Amino acid sequence: MGLQQKLPAALTVGLAAMALAATSRIGYADPVANAASSTVTYPADSLTSLDPIAWGGQVLPDQGTLFEGLFGYNSKNQIVPKIADKWKVSDHGFVWTIWMRHNARWSNGKPVTAQDFAYAWLRNAAPSNTVDDTWASVVSDVPNESEYHAGGVPASAVGINVVNDYELKITLSTAVTIEGLLALAGSMPLYPQDVEAHSSNWYLPQYFVGDGPYVVHSCVTNGELEMIRNRDYVGATGQENVGNVQQIDLIPEPPVPVEDVESNALDAAVVTSPSDYQYAEEHLKSEIHKAPEANIMYLGWDHSVDASPLNNSWARDAIAMAINRAPISDPVLNNMAGPTSIFGYPGFPTDANQSNPFGFNLGQGRKLLTKAGYPDGKGIGTLYLNCQTTTNSPQSVLIAESVAQQLKTNLNIHFKVEPVNSTL
Repeated sequence: MGLQQKLPAALTVGLAAMALAATSRIGYADPVANAASSTVTYPADSLTSLDPIAWGGQVLPDQGTLFEGLFGYNSKNQIVPKIADKWKVSDHGFVWTIWMRHNARWSNGKPVTAQDFAYAWLRNAAPSNTVDDTWASVVSDVPNESEYHAGGVPASAVGINVVNDYELKITLSTAVTIEGLLALAGSMPLYPQDVEAHSSNWYLPQYFVGDGPYVVHSCVTNGELEMIRNRDYVGATGQENVGNVQQIDLIPEPPVPVEDVESNALDAAVVTSPSDYQYAEEHLKSEIHKAPEANIMYLGWDHSVDASPLNNSWARDAIAMAINRAPISDPVLNNMAGPTSIFGYPGFPTDANQSNPFGFNLGQGRKLLTKAGYPDGKGIGTLYLNCQTTTNSPQSVLIAESVAQQLKTNLNIHFKVEPVNSTL
């Protein structure tokens, strides 16, 4: 049985068919408002490269800072068109035609074209990409992507078509809304000549060509990244990702980022743990900014090898109803997340079809557990609850321990919490 976090840096909790979930709120000092000089210093995960083909620390600078995609985020954390000028959805939601702005420019002054997007997306899906993070881009939802990635079909079979220099047609395998996918780092365009000429280090400053508001000034593997303003950047009117900052320095994540903000060693930091959030509430309250995250953490059961009492759907439903999510949100997470028992957030393709059957209902949960053949938890034995380590996710162990304690008290089901590194 696993407590699994669906996306990096989520501050949310959840339960699979028994969803325990929440929309998180993150806090950070505003780098623009607090910038006394024109340079901002910000902590980041380890940067082994700047290639958006993989989901890692590089998504922070790649996703709207060094690169700009068809869609991106505004200052209110809303998804808005960036290089996309207009778009049309047809064939019952399966075909998206997107027309691009003609004035978007690479940092070498060349125009950003539809071919640059198609090149980057097909490079992501190509058999030569051994990273396999295609889920973090729009190519995850186009026909024949997995077949092309496995080498079974040619690139021409993938549902990405360049109509002309400024028009793209994207055919989907599922009728979903893709603005959010097009804002991901893996959906950013690349300058083909740059990548082909310097395939292993095209992102170093002497070679780098980007279309975002900043370009690479210096880059040290697993060290500091310095980005300076791209003077050739042309953003969408009213949606330019620029402020009064001339240089952004990303440095390796320090051990005490919140305290470093307080001492002005950092201009901004993400609050990831309840203890840091409590400290920030007490000492930096006026500097905390909160933004919703559409992330849900689910608790799922592993039935791939051994038979389990949880193969019985009544037992799973009982567990779902016996977890009170509100105390996990507060005080366990200090209100860094909110409780929910649905599976998708507003805007999720199936949001309109969701019901809410798994709210906290201890009486009904106990009845269902008896109906499953395990009255008062008898016969279930000890189950294992895997969660991420505190290094991978500072709040995961707290959440797991809270869930385990509730199920012991409410249903007499015993769980042994086992933190597991996210790489496993």
